[in-house]
Amino acid sequence: SAVIHSDGRVGDVQVVTGVDDRLDDYARNAILRWQFLPALRNGRLVALQAVVKIPFKARTKAGF
Repeated sequence: SAVIHSDGRVGDVQVVTGVDDRLDDYARNAILRWQFLPALRNGRLVALQAVVKIPFKARTKAGF
């Protein structure tokens, strides 16, 4: 969960459903670097709360 501020920056990131402490940190740090187009309400820029899913996929080594 994160707040997308009226300037498109991301803040107040919270992990809703964690997988692993390290992966949770990776996801939190990744979303903090994202930039969004801000939301509009009645023609004005507004902040909003959003839930973002970040899927992780295990790598497989060739030959295993």
